[in-house]
Amino acid sequence: MREVGAILRGERQATRETLTKLVAAVPQLEAAERERADRERTVPEAVQGRCREVSSRRFAMLAGVRYPRLTEVLAGRRRPSGTALA
Repeated sequence: MREVGAILRGERQATRETLTKLVAAVPQLEAAERERADRERTVPEAVQGRCREVSSRRFAMLAGVRYPRLTEVLAGRRRPSGTALA
């Protein structure tokens, strides 16, 4: 990571090896981003279903999350944190 930062700041020239690694990493990073976006979409849908069964307040208490934050996520006003998605 330090090398990439130095390259971006213009402090260092990218070597062929570094460029090869970066190009190889792009598909992996894109796949990870798609997975994150899928979780960000499907987890709240599952939570909404569970909230209909036990109530949003009860679900928040059981899940150990703050009720106001849960309602903001379910309303689409806030993105769920990585911890919440896990």
